[in-house]
Amino acid sequence: MKTKKNIACIVMAVSLVLSVLFSLLIVGVDTTWSAVDVKLGKLISENGTTINYKMYIPKTASVQNPAPGLLYGVGGGDGVDAGHAFAIEASRRGMVVMSIDVPGNGLSESLSSVVHFDENNQAVVAQSDPTQGHELAYNYLTSLPFVDSTRMVTGGHSMGGMYTVQVAQNHQDEVKLQFNVGMNNYGNPELGYDFNFALIIGTSDESALVRTTNHCTMDDIYQNADLKNMFGLGENERLEPGTVYGDFSNETGRAVYTPHTMHIWEPYTVEVVEYFLTCLEDTMEVPNALPASDTVFVWKDYLVIGMIALLMVFVTSTACVLLDTGVFQELKLAPRKYFGFKPNSAVWWAAVAVLVVLCGYSVIWASMQTGSGEPNFFTRYGNSGFKCIWSLVTGASLLIYTAVFYALVGRKSGMKLGDFGLATGDDGRFHLRYIGKALLFAVILFAAALGYFLIYYYFTKSNLQWIVFEIDPIPVQRAGVKFLAMMFWMLPFVLMNSVAQRTVIRFEEGKPAATVKAFITSTAICVLLPAIIHLVFVGNAYFAYRTIFPDARGYIGGEQVMGIVVGTIIINTVGFFMNKKTNSIWPTLFATLPLVAWFQVTASGMTF
Repeated sequence: MKTKKNIACIVMAVSLVLSVLFSLLIVGVDTTWSAVDVKLGKLISENGTTINYKMYIPKTASVQNPAPGLLYGVGGGDGVDAGHAFAIEASRRGMVVMSIDVPGNGLSESLSSVVHFDENNQAVVAQSDPTQGHELAYNYLTSLPFVDSTRMVTGGHSMGGMYTVQVAQNHQDEVKLQFNVGMNNYGNPELGYDFNFALIIGTSDESALVRTTNHCTMDDIYQNADLKNMFGLGENERLEPGTVYGDFSNETGRAVYTPHTMHIWEPYTVEVVEYFLTCLEDTMEVPNALPASDTVFVWKDYLVIGMIALLMVFVTSTACVLLDTGVFQELKLAPRKYFGFKPNSAVWWAAVAVLVVLCGYSVIWASMQTGSGEPNFFTRYGNSGFKCIWSLVTGASLLIYTAVFYALVGRKSGMKLGDFGLATGDDGRFHLRYIGKALLFAVILFAAALGYFLIYYYFTKSNLQWIVFEIDPIPVQRAGVKFLAMMFWMLPFVLMNSVAQRTVIRFEEGKPAATVKAFITSTAICVLLPAIIHLVFVGNAYFAYRTIFPDARGYIGGEQVMGIVVGTIIINTVGFFMNKKTNSIWPTLFATLPLVAWFQVTASGMTF
């Protein structure tokens, strides 16, 4: 037992040491090894809208030698760090960069005093023009004395591109280049385009493909009348991707670049960033000229993936260490008899397969319930709404499965509720003290997890974001509106997942090989089908150039399901090892609910 305690302490210590190392490296990449100052900030518009930003200020920029500026808008649902590739590479070249959220996304949101729900339960952000956040940010950026407001670049991914092109049209005397990444929206043609323009859009961009003929004809995007009009082409002329029209040196340049990538991958794709840098190089002379092929941002991606894994290891090992302390020792109950199916038998494999299906079959359908445009109760939670529906349906399905198992197998074998992990003591009685201790344990563990993240966040000035999975500080505006609500709506899945797994998994202490096998089985039950759905979705887009699940924006679910997979792996890992140590679901339930709510609140923050 002492050896196992030491192992948990050692794992926790190693995770902390590696976290410090990874954090230092992230700061190094983000700041070009101290050549760039990075700061976080917020702007408040006149009507109370919070605009969250991250700014990169090269130390070469000064009042005496102002640097050109870049305003970058991230895509819908993302935080400011989704723009890190463009920010890092532009700041390495001497530009001052300001990356902002789309209002209502990331950490940009109206203050709680001006957020309300309309008669259709839709969350209303008090702004009549979504562009106003980007306009406010642009005006702030150009007001800084170390920014050359006569040499500005604007651009963004997806919704960020849609809004920044309008900003560019409002400031055509100052903006020299506008670049849209994965967004075929070109503002107001009547205002004109007196600046260079580049559309960088993946050949497998699922968001664009879904708006084309049969959801698979990217040529529809290239031959769009508004785009050809901007390029000075007639109705019967073809626009050729990869061809430069006009002259970037005199602000008449136009180009469409088509790297082989998907919409959700575009901000993380080296080729996309290189096309942007090529356009930038052709547009203006930057303070520190570097070849477009000279990029380093991907190292931050690798390090952030490592930090997400380290967060999981830290929380899991901290839980194990806490459970071995005198305060929480009583949460560890005696092992219960296993009443589940015989491991590796035909019926066991069948039960595992059923659980795999039940945990993933409803995810696309749930996405379509909040993506159709028709308001319902769950659209008030933005993108997180479909995850609430998925949790409800999955929890109900697992409850039915468990009831059938008990009726056909468990009851005949003398199985009791405590054998499903519902015990609060070894005497078969309900103990309120146990529940209280479990709640205290959960509060301390969540505080440790949040504290770990906040130290990382404020030290590195970076969140933890990998494509569609994102962890941010919990915004005050969402704490009441979303955080507690997410705990409630995710309860069905978290509870029934722990209960149902006891029909196929032995959670009592065992040999390391058996523990590894049980852990793999537990993880597969939770995420295998959602992961397969995502891979099928990606395979169709990337290789067949076709967007599946087009109805009611079901393709959003095809994208976002990978975020569910990553978050669920973290939650299930913590829960698995806690279940093994406590032989009760209550400490696991109380400890993982705030974690999953945290992930849901910040992982995909659309609120409109």
